[in-house]
Amino acid sequence: MGRIIGAVVAVVVGIACIGEYFGEKSEARAKQQQYDRYAAAQQRCEAQVRPRFNQTIKWDDGKITNPDELNALASELRVEIEIMSTTSPGPNRTRVPTSNMFVRDPTLPEYQDSVLFYGGTPDRLGSTTLPDECSLSRPPL
Repeated sequence: MGRIIGAVVAVVVGIACIGEYFGEKSEARAKQQQYDRYAAAQQRCEAQVRPRFNQTIKWDDGKITNPDELNALASELRVEIEIMSTTSPGPNRTRVPTSNMFVRDPTLPEYQDSVLFYGGTPDRLGSTTLPDECSLSRPPL
């Protein structure tokens, strides 16, 4: 009777070990796929998305002046944009209307999909600068 119980315990432990091995392997594969997805998004952003948006976006005193053209470009590049009206500090404690724009890659998980940010700066505070790199934060492997 003791041998049968020992054999059953050994089989159960063996099955548990095999299950854990394949579970870890599957998890590692999923992490690698996620890492690869971020790497592809980063490469596409640097090669296509950022240069095209930097070339296309037009500013007037910190406000985006060509939202229709930017929406068309977003559609062409299969990304999403969000243009928001905001304000920046002005003279004598006033606020000056400006625009901000987020570019998002829909192939990435929600809340981690922002790849570019454009923030308008009123002309008197300096010229609006364009991003010189994409801003993806990849999860660790």
